[in-house]
Amino acid sequence: MDTVTAVVTEHGAPAAGTSLTVPDVLEAETWARARARELAAKATAEARA
Repeated sequence: MDTVTAVVTEHGAPAAGTSLTVPDVLEAETWARARARELAAKATAEARA
């Protein structure tokens, strides 16, 4: 859950009144999944060290 919180906090939310398209949402999802993988890999490496 810490990873999800970190990713959501890092990305932030769009400004109020912002109109999002499906491509916008898909791009954000792609970024979030990649960032979550990076954070998880870092946490795993640190745990093994």
